[in-house]
Amino acid sequence: METRVQPPISKTLLAPKPSSASTTPSRPARKRISHACDRCRHLRAKCSGDDECARCARDGLTCYYGDRDREKNKKALAQALNRIKTLEKDKEELVDIVRSLATTSKASWQVRDCAINVLTKNSPDGLHQQQQSSQVLQTKQTIPSWCHLDLRQNFRLRYAERDYPVRTPDLSPYSHLSLSDAVPCARYFLDVQAQQMDNFRLPEHYVQPLLSYEEESPMATAYTSFRDSARQRLLSGESQESIFGTEKVEVDLFFRARGVNDPHTASTWASEYFRALHDIDTFVCLAGIFNFDRFMRWTIAPSAETYANIPPGQRPTPCQRLVPHHPASDLPVLPELRDGLIYDLRDYILASQSFGTTVNWHKGLEAAIDINPNTGKMTLSATFMEHVWDLENWSFSGGFAAVFPELRRRYRILPGVSLPVSVVKVDDLLHRRDAVVWNLQRQKN
Repeated sequence: METRVQPPISKTLLAPKPSSASTTPSRPARKRISHACDRCRHLRAKCSGDDECARCARDGLTCYYGDRDREKNKKALAQALNRIKTLEKDKEELVDIVRSLATTSKASWQVRDCAINVLTKNSPDGLHQQQQSSQVLQTKQTIPSWCHLDLRQNFRLRYAERDYPVRTPDLSPYSHLSLSDAVPCARYFLDVQAQQMDNFRLPEHYVQPLLSYEEESPMATAYTSFRDSARQRLLSGESQESIFGTEKVEVDLFFRARGVNDPHTASTWASEYFRALHDIDTFVCLAGIFNFDRFMRWTIAPSAETYANIPPGQRPTPCQRLVPHHPASDLPVLPELRDGLIYDLRDYILASQSFGTTVNWHKGLEAAIDINPNTGKMTLSATFMEHVWDLENWSFSGGFAAVFPELRRRYRILPGVSLPVSVVKVDDLLHRRDAVVWNLQRQKN
């Protein structure tokens, strides 16, 4: 008979159950307070979490429960507070600058640099690392700091002191004056009145700007000396083609110095003019060369054809044709700017160097300049000339608009007191040109 050995019984199973008398009553689970009232949270004290907590009820105070997300936004609120303090400080500095414009003893460039330093702090460009919503808010806060700033006083040209006031006699608003009576009412000199009368009688494409030759300046001389020389060359029998050059606008002398065999044409004059300027956007300079070339062709030999080829922005305004003015006022591209300069001459070149303008060309030099495979000459492309022909493609910085407020209601003013110049690959362009020239020389040999 087999004897079966049973496995040992687990002690756990044999452990006696505790009697009900020895069982300790379990404590009720502690109520977790996940949301303390504002006062208890501020005091770092325990809160009962009731609608009216025990501490506030004991002290007879109203119990408030705020938004817990405020804790997460403390850093953002601190940043906003610091930003407001900075804006207040900058506003005080700007007010001091504006007050000093009329009576300042500093040189204009010192005041300008001071204004640039303050405005740059407030420009939205410096806020690009923050969130987009913060950018919009802070941009709105910074706009009053520079949008209405007036820097005209600092850029006025001191060599142009003569004014041309329009003084009219006491006449009834309903007086009917003939043209011959209206012109003398302005009380200009007799030779100016005669020119004004001629301008009324001539077709539009023959009416030249009415310049004052009594005031000399480098900008005026660069403009009038070439024009007068070219007119004299035409009178001496030189062909118009040798003065105008090719129909395309050549820009070689913008990228290199003049050589002994380079001709003196309208495009070479314009290229050398802008080559002498520094810190101006390259594409703005190329656009200026195009405008100056077309304008100079017309002013040398006025005709319906040369006038039609002037870009609309460069065509003389009625104010230019009837009001004697400094020759430098004829050169800027924009008609509103030229009219403003006639009565308040300011240094638009220095303003452009200081604050910047743009023609919003983003296709690079390769698309803006063509290289003739037969000559190696560099000319402006038709695509680029069509682009700058449209004034809607021109934009200006807030600082430039502060010098020329006449532009604010007509053109696009970009946010920011200054604009960076375009990054261009001039070396790549010149390498392409040199390769074409080298191939031409090899073919000749």
